[in-house]
Amino acid sequence: NATVDAAVKRRKMADFIWTIDSLDSQGADYAGISRNVRAGLHGGSIIMMHENRGPTIRAPATILPTNRKRHFTPVTLTARMLKDPPTLAQLPRKR
Repeated sequence: NATVDAAVKRRKMADFIWTIDSLDSQGADYAGISRNVRAGLHGGSIIMMHENRGPTIRAPATILPTNRKRHFTPVTLTARMLKDPPTLAQLPRKR
């Protein structure tokens, strides 16, 4: 939202938006979370999951084998950005 965008801009930070919402925060069980993630999974996906929910903690057991079958390697956002940082064209002009 605009408040978050303004705070990020003031602090000269980069913000990253997920491409897959696991819907765990809306009460999906682990099977639903897994289905939501696997349905939208593609190379470069950023998956939003909350680490403090029981079903979310259980879901990777079914998501990770799908990653391996599709030859995807799960990484943290930090690791992803270190391996493939944004280009100058992708960054705001004031940076």
